[in-house]
Amino acid sequence: MTKLSDLKYLFDKRKLLQEFGPGSFNNINEATDAVKVKFKTIFSGSKKEEIFDAIWSNQKLKNDLFDVNITKADAKLDFDDLINDTKSILYNFIKVE
Repeated sequence: MTKLSDLKYLFDKRKLLQEFGPGSFNNINEATDAVKVKFKTIFSGSKKEEIFDAIWSNQKLKNDLFDVNITKADAKLDFDDLINDTKSILYNFIKVE
């Protein structure tokens, strides 16, 4: 994978409704937001360092997410910002249909 935008993960709205029940979401955007919140928990949980290190060790992904000359310490701070904002590039791979 050379860019984060190459990653796509499609969630089936019907399966989400089975999991959370009818009436859980008013529209696709709410369902997408709910999935993003679940991923936010994953990104900020015990695997956070592992996820960051995987991105940091892949030069193309690193350049896709961070400024070219950024230090690792500053990149970790930026990664925290990306995690906290579910509208960031980090979550663009999530689609619900």
